[in-house]
Order: sequence, then structure tokens, then C-alpha cells
Amino acid sequence: MNFRFNRFLKFSNYSSRIKIFKKRLKISLLEKLNVPEVTLNSIWDINPNMELSIEGKIDENPFFVFGVKVDPNNIDWHKDLFSEFKYPFLRFDKIRYGSYFDQGIDLVFPWELSRFYFAPLLAQKYILSKDEKYYSKFKTLCLHWIEKNPFLYGVNWISTMDVSIRAINWITAINIFGEIVKNDTVFLKAISKSLFQHGEYISKFPAVYEKNITTNHTTAAFTGLLIISLSFPELSKAAKWQKQSYNGLVEAMDSQVYNDGVNFESAICYHKLVTEFFVYSVIFAHSKGILFPNYFLVKLFKMLEFIASYIDDNGHAPQFGDNDSGRVIILSQETSDFYKNEDDHRYLLELGTHLFENDFNWSKSNISKWLPNIKKVSVKELNYKPIDYKKSYNFKNGGFYILKNSNFHLVVGNCPLGQNGRGGHNNIDTGSFTLSVLGKPLIVDPGSYCYSRDRKTRDKFRHYTYHNTLITKEDYNLDISENGYWGLKKYYFGELIEFTDNIIEMNIKDLYSNNVCTRRFTLSENELIIEDKLPDEFFLRMNLIPDTKLMKINDSEYFCNEIGLNFTFDSSQIVLDQYDYSPHYGKKEESLFIKIKSKNHHKCCIKRIDI
Repeated sequence: MNFRFNRFLKFSNYSSRIKIFKKRLKISLLEKLNVPEVTLNSIWDINPNMELSIEGKIDENPFFVFGVKVDPNNIDWHKDLFSEFKYPFLRFDKIRYGSYFDQGIDLVFPWELSRFYFAPLLAQKYILSKDEKYYSKFKTLCLHWIEKNPFLYGVNWISTMDVSIRAINWITAINIFGEIVKNDTVFLKAISKSLFQHGEYISKFPAVYEKNITTNHTTAAFTGLLIISLSFPELSKAAKWQKQSYNGLVEAMDSQVYNDGVNFESAICYHKLVTEFFVYSVIFAHSKGILFPNYFLVKLFKMLEFIASYIDDNGHAPQFGDNDSGRVIILSQETSDFYKNEDDHRYLLELGTHLFENDFNWSKSNISKWLPNIKKVSVKELNYKPIDYKKSYNFKNGGFYILKNSNFHLVVGNCPLGQNGRGGHNNIDTGSFTLSVLGKPLIVDPGSYCYSRDRKTRDKFRHYTYHNTLITKEDYNLDISENGYWGLKKYYFGELIEFTDNIIEMNIKDLYSNNVCTRRFTLSENELIIEDKLPDEFFLRMNLIPDTKLMKINDSEYFCNEIGLNFTFDSSQIVLDQYDYSPHYGKKEESLFIKIKSKNHHKCCIKRIDI
């Protein structure tokens, strides 16, 4: 034993080996797991006679993954339909998924399908139509998934986040289906067993990393574990799971959310996702009398205020940072292909209205009818004074500066490196901006498109020169291949110089060339002026939303007909070129960007003209 142990220390990285040993020990314990006779309990009941309507039809092909249609009668849970590659059927820790990176294969596809986003939609349609075919489809798909993904085997047991989201959607659908599930004892027993296994898995692998670092994956894990624990109140382990998840969520809120309410991933779409996890956690917990502390609720309210501030007049959100199209539960009157309007973040404000005594001015759907009834949290009793998110606001901790009026909605990014300096889901977009006019996005972030499928494309979408930034020739030579797929070093530093209701001025320093540029945005009722200064030749880039039509007036003036905008540039060296815009994960489409060449100083005026 001593000889073997010495060899173990001598020929390997000690900490790495210990980590592997602990993981294998946990897996060994899970493989020997004795599943007790447990039955899922309802957390809440839906009124089966409520008068509601829901759009879309459950036809023979209603399911979409990243906009790709999936045949519900012929699902392969282990296949990536982007590439038609099927992952090997092995115990999850033996699938060397990293070896498939940069091979045109997307691990996220089977994970997304196995999250069961369609389950609550099936349940809603059953309640509204009384047609049991929706329940039959849900039951068939759940049993098929359990059969084809036995505990710990297959690609869909790799990520704790996805294990959690699947469990959440199963439980949500079961609660909405109501009596028909309660009376189906054979199915209820089968899915209860699988959900117990989901709970044990999450409890063993809650995605807490070295030095207790947590991310959005951790928040997902604890949300799933909390909701599972609430569903098995008579289970001996439920109290343990509840304590573990509750404490984990409180710690995640403390470490992952800045004091201004912005999530530390430095990505708008991840802020959306994590807010959703927290909101559902509180709603489900409060429905069972489990209350979160006031400081937790204040931060959560601030997260919702940030959303209310960054969306434009029609609910469109910018994409700063990565976007994997993640959601938790889809409860709305959307059609099955919710990716088509995934930039609409108003549903979160409707959830916020269900939780808080605050309407956020977006309470326009019936989401609350599908959720547990709870006593709303009084913001006044939290001793917090809400911000006026209808006006310009500086989210200085999270690095987002927002100017708005009745015509324009401008968001400028200066995010710190996410995940406490690791980069996480940042893009290299210091000083980049997005612009909506009259509630219509015009100048946009390019999005993400993919993560591990194609390294070159991944880096292209998050590169500094692909955003609405000030670019020098040196910037085009910036090689970011030294970073991993989800880490990022700091290449630029932004310093806010001035912020008022109508002015944003900041300096941006290139940490490698030491070039310093200045950006100044000045907003009036009908006009946005962008002034850029850099003691050298530079390019200004502006990515336009697809289908934007510009008419050239002269060498330095363009007209945008759809919304009556006049673009006037100091420079006559203007080029319109094509770029790839990604509205959601896995999709890209051609659009135009404006490239303006200048030296030392440049001024751009975007003026609203009534037409």
C-alpha cells in the first residue's frame, strides 16, 4: 500500500489525483444507491377551470431545439442534430467530451433537448383543451428518456445544470397536469424514482469548483435541488437537500451578484438566466413557507430592476457577452419555437410582479395563473428605495451605462472580467454599445453562435474587432487563442469619466499597445451624438440588425427609412460590409455593418426624423 501510494504521489499531480479519486468515490456511491419507495407530492395546484388561451398547436412536430425541429416520435437523446453525431453510450465520467471540441460537434444540443422545455407547454395545453393526448405525449417522452438515459449513463448526465433544469421542468409539468398524474400511479412511481436519482446526483455534484468558486451552473444546481426537496416532503433526505440548496442559493446570491444587481458573469443573457433561477427558487420556497432573508430579496429585486432598465420599449434585450439561449421554465403564451423571440425579457418582469409588490409596468400575460399562489414581498418592508428604471442609469459595479428617452435606448458596456476575474462568459467588448430606436433594435451585439463546436468561430464572435468598438490596426492582430473556451484575459481597460442623464464619457486603454481612446455619447430628445478620439488612425464599427436598409445620400450621410433616421459622419471613408449576426445559440444570419475610417477624432450623429 505504501509503495503504491508513493507512486501515486510521485507520478501524478497530487491535487488533480485527489479530485479524480473523490469524484470516482461519489460515482461509486451513486451506483450503489438504494432508491426508497417515494412518491412525488404536488407543490401547488392549478385551477383546471381557469379561462385562458394559449397560442400555438401541439402537432406532430412541435418541438424545437435552437430553432431546429425535432420529431417527438423519433428522438435520439444522445444525438447532436447540428452535426448528426451521436455521443457514445458510456458512464458519464468516461465520455471524453472534450475530445469532440472543435470538431463541428455541439455538446449543447442533446443537453438542450433533454432539459424538457416542452413539458410545461404540454401540460398547459392539456389544462386548456382537456385533451389527454398532451399528457400521453409527456408521459411517453419521460419514460423514453428514463429508458434511454439510465442513471449515470450517457451524455445527459454530464452537466449538473442540465440535470437540474430537466428535473425542474418535469416537476413543473407534473404540478400543472395535476390529477391525471396523481391517478397514474405506475408512471408516478417511475418518474419519482428518477427524480430521486436526479436529487442525489445534484447533491453529490452541485457544480461548486475549487476554492468554493460558484457560477450560473451552481445556481442552477441548487435551484433544482431545492425544488426536488420540496416535492418529497416525507423523504428523510429532503431536509438535508433543502438546507444544502437554501444555503447554496444564499451564498450564490452573495458571491455572484454585484451590489447594483448585475450578475458577475458579465453577460446579459446569463443575467437573465440566473435571475430566473433565483426568482423560481423564491416563489417555490415561499409557497411552502420557506422564506429567504431580506438582503437576498433586495439583491433579487435589483436584478429585476437591471432587466427593466436594459430592455427597450418593446422588451428587446441587448446581448452583451455570451448567449447560450438558456432558460429555466417556459410558461407563457409563446409558440413552441420560443427561440424566435428569445430577446424579449419581459417575462422575467412578470415573474417579478408575481413575487414582489411592484408591477414593473410589464404585467401583461397569464404567467402567474400557472404558478403557486404566494404572499407578495413588500419592497417597502425591505427598506429599499427602487430606482427609476424608466430613466438613464449607471450600473457602475456591473459596468453597464444606460441612456434613454422617448426615442432612443442606448446601452454601453464596460464590464469587469466575469466570475471574479476568470473571464467566464465575457466577450472582448469594452466600450461597445447597442442602440434601439422607438423600441426597435438597430445597432446590435453580434451574439455568440456557438461555444465548443468551432474554436475559430467562437473566437471570432467574441473578438474586440467584431463588436461596436473603436479599432486600430493592432487590434486586428490580437490573438485570443491563448484563452480557453470560457475563460478570457483582460485586454482592454475602461474608465468612466462622466455619466449624467444624457452623457456617457469613458476612456478605453489597450493594455498591450497602451493606446488610449475616448468615447463620448451625448443624447438629446431627437439625436444621439457619438464622438471618438484616438491619437492615431482608427475604425469605428457599428453592427446593424438584419434587414436594416440604408440609403446613401452622399459620401458622409445615410438615411434609414424604416424608422426615419439620418446618419451623418465626419468621415467620407465609409464602407458597408457583411457580418454574421447570431440572434440565438446555434443560428447565424448575414447582416450589414458600417465601418468608418478616421484619424484622431470622429463624430457621428444619429438623428430622428419624423416620416
